[in-house]
Amino acid sequence: MRTLFKKRLFPRRLRPIWLVALAVVPAGIAPAQQVAVEAALMNNRIALGEKGTLVIRVSNGRPENLGDSIPADGLSIAYIGSQNNVEINNGAMNTEQTFFFQVSGENEGEFTIPALNLAVNGQTLQTRELTVTIYKRAPGDVTIDASKPYFVKLDVPEEEIYAGQMIPLELTVFVRGQRAINEVGPPTLDHEAIVVKRFRSITFDAQELDGYVFSIAKLPASIFALKEGEHTLGPAEVDVRMIEMGAFRAIPGFHQSSRVRKLESNAITVRVKPLPEAGKPPTFRGAVGAFELTAKATPLDLKTGDPITVEFTVSGAGNFELLEAPVFLPADASQWRTYEAQKIVDPAEVSDGVSEGKASFSQIIMPQSEATEIPPFELAFFNPKTGAYETRHTDPVPIRVMKDPAAATAAFAAIPSGGEAPGGNGAVFSAAGKPVAKFDDILLVRNDEPNWRGPVAVAFTSRPGFWVAQILPSIALFTLIGYGMARRISGRDRGARRRRGGGLKEAMEEAEEAETQSDFYHSVQAAIDTWGLEHPDGRRRLDAERLQALQDLEARCQSFLYGASIPDAERRRRVDSAEQNQALKLLSSLGKAVR
Repeated sequence: MRTLFKKRLFPRRLRPIWLVALAVVPAGIAPAQQVAVEAALMNNRIALGEKGTLVIRVSNGRPENLGDSIPADGLSIAYIGSQNNVEINNGAMNTEQTFFFQVSGENEGEFTIPALNLAVNGQTLQTRELTVTIYKRAPGDVTIDASKPYFVKLDVPEEEIYAGQMIPLELTVFVRGQRAINEVGPPTLDHEAIVVKRFRSITFDAQELDGYVFSIAKLPASIFALKEGEHTLGPAEVDVRMIEMGAFRAIPGFHQSSRVRKLESNAITVRVKPLPEAGKPPTFRGAVGAFELTAKATPLDLKTGDPITVEFTVSGAGNFELLEAPVFLPADASQWRTYEAQKIVDPAEVSDGVSEGKASFSQIIMPQSEATEIPPFELAFFNPKTGAYETRHTDPVPIRVMKDPAAATAAFAAIPSGGEAPGGNGAVFSAAGKPVAKFDDILLVRNDEPNWRGPVAVAFTSRPGFWVAQILPSIALFTLIGYGMARRISGRDRGARRRRGGGLKEAMEEAEEAETQSDFYHSVQAAIDTWGLEHPDGRRRLDAERLQALQDLEARCQSFLYGASIPDAERRRRVDSAEQNQALKLLSSLGKAVR
């Protein structure tokens, strides 16, 4: 503890200042003799899953037996830091050292922090006994404590939702000071019954709280629950690089140092209700939200057996993760052949449960007989705002379907010779006679040796220029062949190294060292491809949330690398460190998930 005190009270970078201060103090000044200790809680009510702060102040002395933790029944109390202060009043120098401890509880109730006996300058001083209440915070009851220099707030707009209902979630980082947040890493927030969709773009702002100016960073996301019940989500963890404002660093133009701190948010409780059974349509497939349905089909003039492509657009606010294609409702299902619909969702157009989103479906259907219209499709969903099931239908689409003449010709070709036509009127077809070859022309047959070319005066193959013209292209051709074979062998060696386990690591190192967006997404896609070669069944072994995260990352790579709407300036832009860390964390977890 003495070493800790020396490092914190007299850090190396402040020792010259201490020497100057001591040099200018008059010789007659003597340190004050009054030694005191004090313990206090910054807040005697701490929410379950959150952490409070215990402060111990020691005046004019050094504590000799203050450890890194304080034992207390039902509580966890751990040392997190200290600060020092020196004052000179009327010729007397007073020092104060403040120690900070983090306090948390695992169960609700009232708990006691016992009195501490501290040895200070040969004296034994005692702090007072403190009482702290651990309580369960009600959903949406999130208070902002401006007395803390930095904290994180986790918030949702609704405390009671239905299973499958998508709602927005926001994680807000508060750091005291203007422009005090340098960088925010990807948050960690996991729950077995609640799916947390990725945190999207970060927005930075400032806000005044109780007379203090705080820099804030907002990280929006969205969540939905897989099963009913009461679930506690959080606390979330996030790494924040914040500016340390010292005496000289606060002056504009001077160097500003930064430090990364891992911050924890509050926890929130969400009550999830099951979807009702009453009124559930037969075509309901789990969609929750408020949606509208439009469709178009091509072609409209066709023959039996020809494919028709039906394109659906589903728009609205809701959970597009659980949304499935509309259900086809023909009067006679045997007259239509249908294929599985393909779903397309642009990550930029996904709804958070409040804002509007859009998804597209493409499905192939084939009429097996003549038809005049495409029967309607039905989309059934549960609307959480009305608490009832609703359906949307497409209008019947007029089409013209005619019989395929080729099919009729094929039917006649299938009738055996000499037999009766199926469904005919007793007509019998005789077998066709075998064709006989006829030779009506006189053919000339030569019996002498043909001469295909005229005489050559001088054989040009004996000239040196002929051989030079043959050798030089041959050398160039074989050089190109050898170079191509060497590249192929080198590529096979690299592939073998990747299959032996080095490929993913190499690709991740390239992604970590990438400077531009284009290089980064190329490396990430290479890492995903390499992992797929190393683990052919890896995707089937991933859990649903990690598989969805991998698919989202792969979709971003494909969109960025091959999307026509990405400008060149965006491809050359420096890599976003938050997205880079999130992608590398996911890639690193893939190898562990399939062991």
